[in-house]
Amino acid sequence: MGELPSEIREGFRTAYNYFGLFSERTDENFNRVDAKYGVIHKEMMAFQATMKELVTALREDREEIKRISKGITKIADRLAPEA
Repeated sequence: MGELPSEIREGFRTAYNYFGLFSERTDENFNRVDAKYGVIHKEMMAFQATMKELVTALREDREEIKRISKGITKIADRLAPEA
């Protein structure tokens, strides 16, 4: 986790090689994208776990729903593009 899937990385590498654009800088760009992908992946896993909690809470307790909904809002705020 935290890294682009190898198929995507290799697809980009092939395209860059085809157009003669591949360089050491391209690898630096991949590393930056990997870091961003890792952050998004981590947040999406947190969101998925929170949604599972919400489904359970829907069956059990309204106060728990409010608490979990606030957690979902916080995750969504962190994932939102910066204005």
